[in-house]
Amino acid sequence: MLFRSREARASFGFIIVDNPPISILSDARIMATYADINLFVLRIGYSTVKELSFINNTAEEETVKNMIVVLNDTPPSRKKVKRAAYFKD
Repeated sequence: MLFRSREARASFGFIIVDNPPISILSDARIMATYADINLFVLRIGYSTVKELSFINNTAEEETVKNMIVVLNDTPPSRKKVKRAAYFKD
């Protein structure tokens, strides 16, 4: 699949590859070197502090580029959101 990535990039606007957790298998770390964005999804009540620490250490070591972390399954807030913001490079 990797050897065809140039062909795929030319044919598709987005390519999404779902990998096992990066801390479990080295395949995910190899694939991360080819990705434009590396998305890590953590789930409240399921993901561990050890997994979060691994992601944090990976970010500090800069071994994986363009890391984005999403915290999933967060309980709804009782407060109303007055404004939303996003960060841009």
